[in-house]
Amino acid sequence: MTISRLDRLRSRRIDPMVKTAKLMNEAYAGLREDDATKYAIGAMQPIDPEYTSVSFSESERIQKHITVATDSHGIQVQYRYQGSVTNDTHIKAHSDIDTLVIHEGFITLQPPQKPNLPYDGNPVQELRELRRISTSAVQSGFSEVHIDTSGARSVTLTEGSLRRKIDLVFANWYNTNDYAAHQQELWRGVNVLNNEGTGSRVMNLPFLHNAYINNKDSKVNGSLRKAIRLLKSLLYDADDTNGLSSYDIASLIWNAPDRLLAYDHGQELQLIQSIQGYLLNVDQNENYRNSIKVPNNTRLIFCSEGATVAELRVVIRHLASLIHEIEMGLQRSFKKLAEARVEY
Repeated sequence: MTISRLDRLRSRRIDPMVKTAKLMNEAYAGLREDDATKYAIGAMQPIDPEYTSVSFSESERIQKHITVATDSHGIQVQYRYQGSVTNDTHIKAHSDIDTLVIHEGFITLQPPQKPNLPYDGNPVQELRELRRISTSAVQSGFSEVHIDTSGARSVTLTEGSLRRKIDLVFANWYNTNDYAAHQQELWRGVNVLNNEGTGSRVMNLPFLHNAYINNKDSKVNGSLRKAIRLLKSLLYDADDTNGLSSYDIASLIWNAPDRLLAYDHGQELQLIQSIQGYLLNVDQNENYRNSIKVPNNTRLIFCSEGATVAELRVVIRHLASLIHEIEMGLQRSFKKLAEARVEY
């Protein structure tokens, strides 16, 4: 028997290890509308904070063991988080979490900044050593946890006593010129270890990305996050890995004009229709598509390291299917999508 979207939604938004009764508090649970509308409303909602807190607490368990090991080797580290859990666009009660393990022994400065005490070590070698020490600490402290070291940019921890998947990402601080001017961490970047081959580092600005997502979401009545969660959900519940990445979905919708997102509570169906129009425009307008960048301005969305038109069209196809189902349900009550309101 084919599992419906709504059944998949239910299964991933509830964590029976935490509190099964939370299902009754889901936004869609009390709706009288058809399943397609229930799915759309449910997919747009945030994951219950109680579930999200488990992701952080599980990471903290790992951090304690790593800190003991790094202290014994004379390495000072800090921890931060990145990814969808940190900007509230995650779609699973049991969401995995990206944990940044940051080496404090050296800092990269954006030119023209110059260090007071020049560093003459090998940053890639030091980050690789940090990765080795941290992995060993997890092995000794959590013997039943499965450790996957095949990833170039992360070490993945699953199973055993862990209630969440944890990705350990090793990095050093990257102080941008904006950080030097404002001394606010949102402007601070990280140089992430790429462990592949001879090794390298990749600069990223995860805190700035989150700040831009939060700022725009506030301006459009929370609709930015709703739209991101919906599109991610459609791909996840279809088991379709050919669509846009989570990061590119967030970046793409962030670029939508505010007027296309600024819908009030209860107008989610109009928001969905507006999103569809925007995505179709991105697909058809090559000049616009090739000009839009991720929020922190580190790259274009559609580029060799980013999204493709084929991936965009996968998302468009799944969204069109959902809208068709919603419209079929509305026909039974003589409503039109552009006018329908959902009270929840």
